Amino acid sequence: MKTRFRILTIFFTLGLLSAFGWLDFILIKISMDKNDFGAGQIAGIIVLSIFVVAGLISIQRLAKTVRFENDKMIINWLFRTKRLEYDLKDILGFQWSSLTAQPVDYKQIIIYTSDKKTIGISDFECGNFYKIEEYVKGRFEIFHSYKKKANEEWIKMEYEKSKELDLDQIKMINFVIYTLWALIGFILWLTLKDLNSSTGLSNGRLVISLISLLFLILSVRKYQIERKRKQRITAYNNA
Repeated sequence: MKTRFRILTIFFTLGLLSAFGWLDFILIKISMDKNDFGAGQIAGIIVLSIFVVAGLISIQRLAKTVRFENDKMIINWLFRTKRLEYDLKDILGFQWSSLTAQPVDYKQIIIYTSDKKTIGISDFECGNFYKIEEYVKGRFEIFHSYKKKANEEWIKMEYEKSKELDLDQIKMINFVIYTLWALIGFILWLTLKDLNSSTGLSNGRLVISLISLLFLILSVRKYQIERKRKQRITAYNNA
C-alpha cells in the first residue's frame, strides 16, 4: 500500500506557481525596459517573489510518499534526502484532522510514532487517500496521547470527527461546484448571444466556451463522486 499523488493538486500547484512566476517576470521586465523601479513595482515584485519562493519551499518540505510494506512504514520526501522507516509496532496510532487550503478544508490522517514524530497524509495531495485511510483504520488504534490510551468515548469522538470532516468537505465541494456551474452558465449564455450577433463568435470566446464545457463535464463527474460518498457515509452511520 502506497500513497500516490493527486493529479489535480499537481496541475493546480504547478499552474499557480507558473502564473505567479510569469507575472513576476513580466513585472521585472517592464520595470527594466522603462528603467522605472518605483515603490509600487518593487512591492509587487517582492510579493510575487514571496509567493513563488513560499510555494517552492512548501513543495520541497511536503512532497512525500508513504508506503506500508513488509510490516514497515517508509516515508520518502521527493525533493529532500530525508527518509524515515518504522516498524509497524512502533506506530502508536492515528487521529483525524483537517488541512486548510481555501476554499476547501481537506481531510487528514495524523500518524503518531514511538519517537514522538507525526506523519500527516491528506486528500489534498494523496489521490488514493480513502484506501490509505481504510488501511490505517484496519491496522492501527485511535491515538489519544503518549501517556494515555484512547477509551471507547474518545474513539467514538474521533469517528464522529471523521464523519463531520467528510460531510463538511462534501458540502463545501458542492458549493464550489454550484458556483462553477453558475459561472459556466453565464459564459455559455454570452457565447449564445455572440452566435446570434452580427459579429459572430470570436476565436477567444470559442476557446473559453470549450474550456468551460470541459470543466462542466469534470465538475458533473466530481459531483456524482461526492454524492455517492455522502450516501456511503450516511448508510454506514445508519447501519
